[in-house]
Amino acid sequence: MARLLSMEALTGTATPATGAVTVEVTGDEFIGGRYRLAGEDGRLVVEQSKDEPEATLTCSGISALAYGVLDPIEVTTRGFGQVDAAAIDPLTALFPKQMPYMFADF
Repeated sequence: MARLLSMEALTGTATPATGAVTVEVTGDEFIGGRYRLAGEDGRLVVEQSKDEPEATLTCSGISALAYGVLDPIEVTTRGFGQVDAAAIDPLTALFPKQMPYMFADF
């Protein structure tokens, strides 16, 4: 699985959603903190936030969402965080599941 090293670097990523959710990433020195994730004009916007989080995620949890390999319910059941019921739909819309693949050009 891949690992995120910067939450702000996700800004500009294509997303089909227009909603927003506040998440807190815990237990990580690189990406720990609270962030507002919002879909605006087909792109993801990530900003630091002081709002109460609707989801508390580990680095593994937010990485799995960002790369599309797990949905918010799977993140919770695998122990990668806690997601409020109200945050499930926005997170699912912002980070839709995708078929992971690797490509190498030799």
